[in-house]
Amino acid sequence: MRVTRILLLEDDAGTATEILLELAVAGHQALHRTTLAGAADAMRESAIDAMIVDRQLPDGDVSAPRPRCPIRPPRRRRCCRAHQPQ
Repeated sequence: MRVTRILLLEDDAGTATEILLELAVAGHQALHRTTLAGAADAMRESAIDAMIVDRQLPDGDVSAPRPRCPIRPPRRRRCCRAHQPQ
């Protein structure tokens, strides 16, 4: 079985810890970053197969269209929303 490299972009330490544990148990290799800038650096440095992204981060909202946003969505993507604030 091929190990999937997953980039977790989450600024909440508790949430990140839980997700990283679940990914490790499932046999995935995970990188954790807390900012858009950190995620952009990780994507330049490593081959990433998938991302789990917190929408609201200290340096911006991933869903907001920005010409200078370092993260570009893939042409084809799957989206799973585990938590939606009300």
